[in-house]
Amino acid sequence: MNCKKSFGRVSVQHPTRATSDLLRCELNDLGLLGSGASANSKLLKDHLDADKGYWDLYCTHPVVQKAFQEGFRQEHVVPLSVYFDGVQYTKNENFLGFYMTNLRSGKQQLVWLLRLSELCSCGCRGWCSVFPLLEHFRCDMSREHTDIRPAILDFKADWPALVEICGLRTWSHNLHPCPCCKVDKSSLLAVGTHSLNSSPNPLFTQSSYDELVARTFREVIVPDDESQRRLHSLLRYSKNGRGRCLKAAFPPLGLRRGHRLEPSEHLLDVDNFIHLTTPFSCIFYTGGTHGRILHRSPFLRIPGVSIDCWCIDVLHTWHFGPLSSYVAHSLRTLISSPVYQPTSYKDLEKEEADKLALLHLRAELWSFYKRRRESDEDWKRKGSEVWNLTLTMIAGKYLKAKAAETHGLLNFVVDRLAKHSEQLASTTEAASVDLLLRAGTAAMDFDAVLAAHPRAVDADTCALLSDNYNRFICLSARAQIPLMPKCHMMYHMIQRALLKGNPRFYSTYIDESLNGAIARVCRSVHRRGWALAVYRKLSMFEQLLAEDED
Repeated sequence: MNCKKSFGRVSVQHPTRATSDLLRCELNDLGLLGSGASANSKLLKDHLDADKGYWDLYCTHPVVQKAFQEGFRQEHVVPLSVYFDGVQYTKNENFLGFYMTNLRSGKQQLVWLLRLSELCSCGCRGWCSVFPLLEHFRCDMSREHTDIRPAILDFKADWPALVEICGLRTWSHNLHPCPCCKVDKSSLLAVGTHSLNSSPNPLFTQSSYDELVARTFREVIVPDDESQRRLHSLLRYSKNGRGRCLKAAFPPLGLRRGHRLEPSEHLLDVDNFIHLTTPFSCIFYTGGTHGRILHRSPFLRIPGVSIDCWCIDVLHTWHFGPLSSYVAHSLRTLISSPVYQPTSYKDLEKEEADKLALLHLRAELWSFYKRRRESDEDWKRKGSEVWNLTLTMIAGKYLKAKAAETHGLLNFVVDRLAKHSEQLASTTEAASVDLLLRAGTAAMDFDAVLAAHPRAVDADTCALLSDNYNRFICLSARAQIPLMPKCHMMYHMIQRALLKGNPRFYSTYIDESLNGAIARVCRSVHRRGWALAVYRKLSMFEQLLAEDED
């Protein structure tokens, strides 16, 4: 990789943890694996009862079906959830974290992490660093272990993390902004055009992905040393080409200018191309500058894992998406209304008047929180409240607050709009307030459906989710709330609920809390041997937790 603190390209050995070993240790501690396995029947029953929530996904998984055919017991065929995210742990440092969760026990464990300052800078945008770690994980998950069989049911990540790990385009791309369908950027923000069972654009499924990979990536056999030397002389690192590309065509192998040499199973580092012994095979990317798939991801080559495994969760898609835009716009509307604007100070500038209006609204918010804590035990126990409300927080297209805080403000906003709707009926804001009130009611109905059902939901429940969201987003568009790409992704989240289940059950709130714990560990270790020190401290921390539970 090309490192910022080294001259030229260097080879870096990065440590990682083996997922299968982590699972073995966990099952051994539970008494479910090993020669001395002695789990009682009640513990085993409670352990396996968790499978009921995702039973259809579990039973139809190819790894599970093959393991049962080979005679594996159910407790040894472990359902997993995988989580990938970027985390800031100091002012100037971030890391990419890859986590594994046992869906039965709920135990989360770190598989590998990588500092952003250590990412390759050859033009690949970090892919040279991420690929070997993903390939190691693929080999571990694809191996037919004799004692356990891990089956990945869920893959959780926000939108940017998904396109990073799967080698896809971001939402800013004109032709391929969505990883779930074939919409273009001009139609991405269209609302009211989706239903539960239909979309205006063809879906991008795993079969579509496989067909595109076959057309976009070409396996080439380098027959002899002369061809290897000639081909090597044409390879150059290019930022525009996202890696090591050909500066000219190479007709003997049918390669054109701009085709990119890709990392592969037998060539983890593209810089080692000249050191391979001929004949050998390598992979070239031939998709051009506007290809939908940028890299062939090892993660999507794991048995049972596909682009359809992605869990579109409510935290990033709903709470950080259209709901955040709705809350910010509604708060701005309330502050600018005659109800909150100081009428006795006509000579005040707008900014000063808005500050006084915000003081009024903020006092009502503290009173609302107090009343809710007194009347709602669940909110008192785990409700998330904003500690401050400023003009800066509501000035943009979305609310600058945490996801749970944004979600908690929805009831307050709808309560204020309903209280002042009659008073504002004769003002210029009457139509906007009415639209916002109806949209907020639809959002609360949407949340109520999510809260009232378990993970397994039927078509009628999904249809109710679709109707409530469609009503919310159409009313929001009419109220001139700025729409963002996540408004489109919400449709896919609801459509996938038929297969993946209630999105509330695979939200990333718990995973985000683990990010914070690991970030504190990352801040406490030295840069030299950073990853190994983090793994060592995490092992000590997990051991202490296990002793406390005993």
